[in-house]
Amino acid sequence: MANKISDFISNFGGGFRPNRFRVSGSFGGSSSSTTMTYHIRSSTLPSSSLNTIAVPYRGRSFKMPGNRSYSAWAITVLDDNETNGTALWKKFHDWSELFNDHTTNLTSTNNLNFTDKMSIWDVYQMDVKGVDSKHIKLYGCWPSEVGPILLNMEDDQTLSTFNVTLEYTYFEVIKG
Repeated sequence: MANKISDFISNFGGGFRPNRFRVSGSFGGSSSSTTMTYHIRSSTLPSSSLNTIAVPYRGRSFKMPGNRSYSAWAITVLDDNETNGTALWKKFHDWSELFNDHTTNLTSTNNLNFTDKMSIWDVYQMDVKGVDSKHIKLYGCWPSEVGPILLNMEDDQTLSTFNVTLEYTYFEVIKG
């Protein structure tokens, strides 16, 4: 095996930059998809784990693949100033409130499996030309946590953000 930089360069496809992505989705209970392309500051392509079933046999364990599980998916959202009518922090709280109201501790739906309040979200990773190279579709999304907005008199060179943790049932790798 050669150990030259030219070999590496000729076999390297260029890689991806972490700032080339977009996220879109809709708030549950809403029929229109709200494109979040310019409001999501950071995200990840979600992970999944194939759990292990250990089968003991005479002091040893034979490991078999078990069920797949999905970790919660976190996004960091730019806090907008509501001049464009989005008010994202409130929209995420309103969506969360559909599952459990802040004041009454009740739900607003008769569908107690909540599927009418869940939605589909898409995550795209783009190449340096802006072309979608990866596409992940998350199904059954709902917000399990809407984070705080930090207020700080000393921090005058950044925009405020807040984190949202979305749970989902499963995802599909559409492209990539």
